[in-house]
Amino acid sequence: MRYSLSTTCRVQPICVLPAACLRLVQSLILSLGCLLSSAAEVQAQHSIALQPEMRIAVIGNTLADRMQHAGWLETLLQSAHPQHRLVVRDLGFSGDSLTERPRSDNFGSPDDWLTKVRADVVIACFGYNESWAGQAGLEKFRGDLTAFVTHTVAQRYNGRTAPQVVLCSPTWFENLQLAELPDGIEVNSRLELYTAEMGRVASELQVPFVNLFAATKQAASTVAWDSSLVRNSAGVRRDRFGRTVPQGEADRAAVGELTLNGVHLNDRGNRIVAETIISAAFAVRSGGTTDDQLALIRRAVLAKNLYWHNVYRATDGYSVFGGRSGLQFVAGQTNFEVMQRELEILTEMTARRDAVIWAAAQGRAVEPDDTALPQPLEVRTNKPGQLEGGRHRFYGGTEAIEKMTVHSGMQVNLFASEEMFSDLVNPVQSAVDPDGRLWVAAWPTYPHWNPLEAMNDKLLIFPDDDSDGVADRCITFADGLHNPTGFEFWNGGVLVAMAPDIWFLKDTDGDDRADLRERIFHGLDSADTHHTANAFVMSPGGRFYFSRGIFHAENFETPWGSTKRFGTGGTGVYEWDPVTFDINFHFPIGPNPHGDVFDQWGNQFATDGTGGTGNYIGMPGQGSPEQLYEKRVRPVPAICILDSQHFAEQNRGNLLIANVIGFQGVTQYRFEKRGAGFFAREVEPILYSSDQNFRPSDMEIGGDGALYVLDWQNPIIGHMQHNLRDPSRDHLHGRIYRVTATGRGVQRPQRLRGAATEAVVQALASPALADRYRARLELTGRDQSEVVTATQAWRKTLRSDAAADARSLVEVLWTTQRARRTDFELLEQLLESPVEDARAAAVRVLRDVARDVSLRQAV
Repeated sequence: MRYSLSTTCRVQPICVLPAACLRLVQSLILSLGCLLSSAAEVQAQHSIALQPEMRIAVIGNTLADRMQHAGWLETLLQSAHPQHRLVVRDLGFSGDSLTERPRSDNFGSPDDWLTKVRADVVIACFGYNESWAGQAGLEKFRGDLTAFVTHTVAQRYNGRTAPQVVLCSPTWFENLQLAELPDGIEVNSRLELYTAEMGRVASELQVPFVNLFAATKQAASTVAWDSSLVRNSAGVRRDRFGRTVPQGEADRAAVGELTLNGVHLNDRGNRIVAETIISAAFAVRSGGTTDDQLALIRRAVLAKNLYWHNVYRATDGYSVFGGRSGLQFVAGQTNFEVMQRELEILTEMTARRDAVIWAAAQGRAVEPDDTALPQPLEVRTNKPGQLEGGRHRFYGGTEAIEKMTVHSGMQVNLFASEEMFSDLVNPVQSAVDPDGRLWVAAWPTYPHWNPLEAMNDKLLIFPDDDSDGVADRCITFADGLHNPTGFEFWNGGVLVAMAPDIWFLKDTDGDDRADLRERIFHGLDSADTHHTANAFVMSPGGRFYFSRGIFHAENFETPWGSTKRFGTGGTGVYEWDPVTFDINFHFPIGPNPHGDVFDQWGNQFATDGTGGTGNYIGMPGQGSPEQLYEKRVRPVPAICILDSQHFAEQNRGNLLIANVIGFQGVTQYRFEKRGAGFFAREVEPILYSSDQNFRPSDMEIGGDGALYVLDWQNPIIGHMQHNLRDPSRDHLHGRIYRVTATGRGVQRPQRLRGAATEAVVQALASPALADRYRARLELTGRDQSEVVTATQAWRKTLRSDAAADARSLVEVLWTTQRARRTDFELLEQLLESPVEDARAAAVRVLRDVARDVSLRQAV
């Protein structure tokens, strides 16, 4: 099921339209204009006449949150009022409702933030999350909405006058005609009730009401193009989940998608909503501005919103304004003092970008003036080095190997370093793509972006073109990222966690550069970048798992129900499905889990970074977590299973644990069965170093079967122990080391990208877990009908009663599960397999199927 997502700004080639096409386009534009005109006539019982220098705040759920990243509402407002010097600030927050808006420690209340932005007008977007209470919750919604408006208009956020309130209904739930998502029938029946109730409250309280439900419903049925379709490198157009569109067949491109998943708007949906709001709430008709000028304004709006977003959703909030902000360091200086000054700088830079927007609204392109900004506070390190000026000593990448003690049957070489590739800085996570190439998330802005420097975290690819065990090139797949704390391949692209969002990045033209970038999931808290979403891994059945630690308040808004909220007690592993957009708490481990892995039979193991403890997850919710090993070291940033044919039998399948303080290296544990669970007993370490800067942050089995170890290479580590801006935090170094078995040849990497689906399915028979895992990832981006056909052909060569075929049959079952076409006949057979591991795997598939929201909907 290939998942194709729209780019934020789609660029089309300039062409001369035939007359018939031109007439069609003119007709569509006229229809859209009529739609917005009629919507305005119905809704604008009350409207607001914007005055010069008014300040407008947008609040509410994910509808409001995504508006800032589309930029259309402010673009159209500024375009319609080029002389007004309007100020717009988005205070949207994923998952918010009228009465539940949880935040991390000391974030500030809604009133606090509306006062900070001195709001004259408050555009409020609520109703979606409340609507899940149905008819029974309607009276409460009416009371809560009335109380909200009454309270809001009683405030003086600007210090002088009461704010004017605009109520925006939820949007129509779009039927994307996908079995994996709701069809919207029941959802829309509730949304219609809540929209009508909101309209009645607005009328009674005499505030403007914008019926986005009606406007988006009409838009979804009248507009005839689909900006979410992309072409792959072969020029073949595919729909959202990968089915090739046969020539001449009418597909969903004729429907005109407004959303990613039925509820969360894409770029086109956001523009229609923006048009509706300005016409209904402010009695303004857009038009009269050229496309080039709109593009100029929108670029300025999005640039400003980037700065504002990093004020309002400041990452590391627990150290910026929360519980750890008061920790004292050198001379009693606190994080709060240092970071509040930084927020002042960001706030001022945001305000100066308002001037760029105002100029653009008048047709002038200007650059922001960042001269004479407030100066950051000087921070002195609490851990100076021994060199002149307190600098720290760094060994060269190869020189540092001399400081390592390596396993008696292994050897180490330098695969890549900052000396070879300057972009390799603070490597935090790694993964190996289906062609066997190592990818690394580089985090030079750690612990988060300094506004006076470039925001330039990256995803990097390190090909070994000549297979000599040393990287030959460093390819920047994506730059301009911020805090990429976890990533994994999926659907021909990459999922990347950058709190508060999960992004989907994809190369659509084969140049190894991400030309498609889209926020596809919201709600990750950013209170601590050490503790936010990390350790991304795909289960054999196709769900994704990530870990998150304490201090956070997650608010996940999905197409399946009211917001799922998890406070600081929700530390552990989360299960997320990027196909259905559903998410659930999976397993408790904390306070700061890092490390998650599945073995060859689908058994799951997780570790806590802070405590260094590990657990066999077993059946979540059933019994107590089982201790996996005797803890000897901490803290642990990553784990790995050394399942590679390259290594000796005694090492294969062992659990590896990276550690970064005290013992700085990689320990090794051999699994033992213990009843229905597991225990891992420590054996000879893989390696460790006397270099105090050596910080092994992640590990992967490469395409050649070798073990690749990232080195964060930093003299200090940790949020709590040092000021966030301690100058000893290094932003220049990073290494990748390659561990191989002495005297044993490495394997030839698989090349699965572009290979025939049948060939990728055959890779699932590899004896190496890492190879099978990469084949699974590759298959997520293939036509699932082809995948299932090829898999069933493979199945016919296997015997259900043969122990030697059990693992391959489990792979067949998992493949049908990932394709949402679970082979229940095979599932029944495997529940009676002669191999106990196969039976256990089948039970887990049965559990997963029972919990699949899309299957429950179908039933």
